[in-house]
Amino acid sequence: MGTTGGDPTNANDDNKVLLYGHPYPWSSFTTVRVDGNDYSYGGTGMSMVTGATASTDSITSTWTVGNIIVTQTLTIVTSSTTGRADTAKIDYKITNNGSNSSEVGIRLMLDTMLGDNDGAPFNIPGTGAVTTEMEFTGASIPDYWQAFDDLSNPSVISQGTLTGGSATTPDTFMTAYWDDIYDTTWAYTVSTSQSLTDDSAVALYWNPKTFTAGQISTYTTYYGLGKVTIVAGNLTAGLTAPSTVSNCSNFTVVSYVTNVGGSTANDVAATISLPAGLMLSTGETSQKDMGSITNGSSNQSSWSVEPYGGVCGNMTLTVTVTSSNVDSNTVSVDVNVPEACCVTTTTTSTSTTSTSTSTSTSTINVTTTTTVPITTTTTAPVTTTTVSAEADAYEVDDTCAQATTISTDGTKQAHNFVPITDEDWVKFSAVSGIVYTIETSDLGMGADTQLYLYDTDCVSLLDENDDYMGLESLIEWTATSSGTYYVKIAPYGGYATMSSDTDYNVSVTGSSAVVNTSFFDNMEGGTNGWTATGFWHQETNPELVSIISGINPELVSLPDNGYLPSAYSGSTVWWYGENSTGTFIGSDYHTPICAEYNESDPVFNWSEYNWSCQTAKNGGTSYAANTGNLISPTIDLTGVSNASLTFMSWYEIEGVDVNMYDMMYVYISTDAGVTYTQLGAINPINDVDGESFRPYSSGGLGLTGVWVSQHFDISSYASSQMVIKFTFDTVDNLYNGFRGWIIDDVMIGTTGAAVSPTIMTVAPSGGVSGVIDPYYGCVNGTIVSIVGTNFMNGATVEFGTTYADTASVASSSLIQAEVPCALADGTYDVTVTNPNGQGATMTSAFTVTTAYPPAISSISPTSGTNDQSTAVTITGSNFENGATVEVGGTTLSNIVVVSSTSITATVPAGLSGGHKNVLVTNPDSQYDVLMGGFYVNYTTSIDQAAVIRDLPSTTTAGGSFTATLELVLGDVPPNSVIINEFVPTGWTVTGSSPTYNSFNSATGEVKWILYGASLYAMNITYTVSVPANATGTGTFTGELKYNNVDGDPVTQTITGDTSIEISAGCALKGDTDCDGLVSDFELLTYVDLWVQGTVTDFDLLEAIDNWVNSG
Repeated sequence: MGTTGGDPTNANDDNKVLLYGHPYPWSSFTTVRVDGNDYSYGGTGMSMVTGATASTDSITSTWTVGNIIVTQTLTIVTSSTTGRADTAKIDYKITNNGSNSSEVGIRLMLDTMLGDNDGAPFNIPGTGAVTTEMEFTGASIPDYWQAFDDLSNPSVISQGTLTGGSATTPDTFMTAYWDDIYDTTWAYTVSTSQSLTDDSAVALYWNPKTFTAGQISTYTTYYGLGKVTIVAGNLTAGLTAPSTVSNCSNFTVVSYVTNVGGSTANDVAATISLPAGLMLSTGETSQKDMGSITNGSSNQSSWSVEPYGGVCGNMTLTVTVTSSNVDSNTVSVDVNVPEACCVTTTTTSTSTTSTSTSTSTSTINVTTTTTVPITTTTTAPVTTTTVSAEADAYEVDDTCAQATTISTDGTKQAHNFVPITDEDWVKFSAVSGIVYTIETSDLGMGADTQLYLYDTDCVSLLDENDDYMGLESLIEWTATSSGTYYVKIAPYGGYATMSSDTDYNVSVTGSSAVVNTSFFDNMEGGTNGWTATGFWHQETNPELVSIISGINPELVSLPDNGYLPSAYSGSTVWWYGENSTGTFIGSDYHTPICAEYNESDPVFNWSEYNWSCQTAKNGGTSYAANTGNLISPTIDLTGVSNASLTFMSWYEIEGVDVNMYDMMYVYISTDAGVTYTQLGAINPINDVDGESFRPYSSGGLGLTGVWVSQHFDISSYASSQMVIKFTFDTVDNLYNGFRGWIIDDVMIGTTGAAVSPTIMTVAPSGGVSGVIDPYYGCVNGTIVSIVGTNFMNGATVEFGTTYADTASVASSSLIQAEVPCALADGTYDVTVTNPNGQGATMTSAFTVTTAYPPAISSISPTSGTNDQSTAVTITGSNFENGATVEVGGTTLSNIVVVSSTSITATVPAGLSGGHKNVLVTNPDSQYDVLMGGFYVNYTTSIDQAAVIRDLPSTTTAGGSFTATLELVLGDVPPNSVIINEFVPTGWTVTGSSPTYNSFNSATGEVKWILYGASLYAMNITYTVSVPANATGTGTFTGELKYNNVDGDPVTQTITGDTSIEISAGCALKGDTDCDGLVSDFELLTYVDLWVQGTVTDFDLLEAIDNWVNSG
């Protein structure tokens, strides 16, 4: 996370880092604890449902652990402190989709880095400056926390908000040393003596709680820019408070005081002055005593303040800092109190008039008399306020029992939040299997909605939504049984502004009547109203386009000559790719080939974005991820139901993670493209873990692509005007040297009757049941190919009465499904059911046997060299005579199946370096993969990164010199490196190439952080200024911290020179070249050293005298 424009009043925080690694984050992560097991969100043990999907102001993704569904949403929202849209709202929505209860908790760890300071210090209300590890629980948890690039003179300020708004206060909040907490997934014990100044982080814990079947909860926190108003002085005063009062409740005001006056400030106190409309909370005092503050030190005070009604709008509060021996200082901030805080309903009278058209009008007259006890130096007035507002026509509908019936044809009901705490309820009749869209729209300026969907008992929460596009809310839900369901619409935060601007519409949309119509476009004769972004474009005679030789065969290895296919019909198609390369790698892809690295590993190649050149057979690395949309013209299906979308598709994507990257999505919109609903993705569900250079096409792994028909049921979106969108998203910049996605012959058929699928063949006709893996669920079942007709995306497959956990609709004529777990030996019917409820069954189609797939447990040895062959032994189970073994895609020689648990073979010489997958395949085609199980070393290169220091043998007191750090990379470059170099205390680093990330003059630490394109073998040079009074020997220490692509972070000492001798210098102060004279330039250099504190006042005066005497 980082800034763009930052605070518009602060030019120093533009384009600054707020979390380490931006824009390539990796060091912050979220832990999902399920029933005592820990999973890194998006990592091993979790399964992706929806990859990161960006909208106008948010990014959403969904992963699962068993029956627990976790949705992460990151949304740009308006900060409660700055009043600007400069904060990320971080949501984790947990849903128990199973039938049993589970214990689920969340830990969010953020690796803070403010500007160039990776050891960003904190300020915490009620505690003060925090530069060591601390833990807060229960009532001690602060309302917010702030981080700074510099406590005494901040340029970049961030803030995390823990309470208020829709924040879910964590059970535990802690500041932590990143190097230590990064190595943990949950439990962490703070050490109050552990400094954070090298590398700071924070962690938020929401402790595990019981989620019953169907239960949903959302955990929310905020992180973004903070704001502190600072007034300079001997007692520099800073003040922070929210820009707008949230929920009309108490808020915290914090004053920071730093003594820069040169001597100790005694009897320091801070006194707050509040305007009419604000008062101190019970127990607070306006004056806070800080005692004595030594020169260069800081202290803070805080107050709990709350509105009391009667006065609203923008108001100013002031804090004055005083001392018995130092000049006072005053700082002020503005706080906005919303109109809602001015109204307290004590008397309500309602009059209703009805007409023959059943239209009712309600008027609520609110008369409020408020008397506030005076307990502080702020005098709160006694006020009388009268406010009037109209309730909506459906009142009273404040409870489930009072819910108003709403139709499911999309008709909008107009409601209004009156009074300010009003909640509206509606109910609708649902039919099993129908998808319903519940949404709010047309919000007034003062409305912000939250939707809650309840089961037929009006108690069990089925789903909820706050914002999906702006302040509106939307829930898409499929009824699993028919009945009456209930929806609560509540104002965000529990209240709304009492005005005519709190009106909104709510609607529920299901399916409707049957009318025949159709749409067809074979892409000939121009764009025909289609629009495109990214690499989408029309291509005529695509068979003439080929991948350039620099990509095939150098980066990828295609099963054909690399040409695109001919159009499915006619001569024109829509293609996501570029003519300049024949791929979607981008014309500015990394070049040339890295001669020293020949990594072809499909597991760890994600680190290749760190390299400034390609590696052979790496699949092709782009400079950045890319995405694009192909959007249809408006299609009018008014009055139509039972509609289906069909199109011809050809694709070729990476073979590494086919279900996570190079995503091919299909969306539909019924509001002219304002919002889209995802119909599905055509990517395979099963990850085949292919090599990085091997493509996955519509024909299969490593095979030539073929035209296939895709079929989606869109009946629930008919009876409207709609737009179809095809989205291609690489997600990352790796393995992009393939030919992309091609679309032809798009058709919407509305035959008036749902089309039934047919099953023609099931192959193989026998295999094994899946087995339960504690991390991945049901695995290793036989993959079955079902060939037939009219298969729709989203179809399910049953073996007998047991659903396959994994089913992928490759086309309208092919489904691949994995045999589910716990099936006893025997023969089973196979049933395919489309989303529209139509199905087909082939009786006695599959027989479960007791032959299980091979399972690899280890390989020995685990590594070899590229210059000679290596004899290996593979240990595991279920190995069968005739099994084959591959390492890195190369078939081994001398294969001997010693037993069902052991295989011997020989790895040939000449393999490229790096980790390789080990693949064992039995004669029945069942297989197992040991990911990255064998490592190939290069005999001519080192294994690890290293840094070697080179210092001159001597330097001169008062002078400067250049030092060199030689960064050497191993044959498998790391993901990133951090170099921490420590120069002698009091010495100054005045510059470096490449530019350092930070220099701490107090500790002498200079830090470089290298990743992405900046990470390569290099010499780092830096200039050191030596204090004029330095004597003896200067000692240098340092460490290299690097993150391997194949293991945990590694730290090692910088080697080479460790010290430098200091000579006395020249006879004249300021004479750095020892020529007996002090020149103008030498004097200016000496003045710079004096400004930096390395030259005393006396030495500077002497140097000036020498300059005068030099003429």
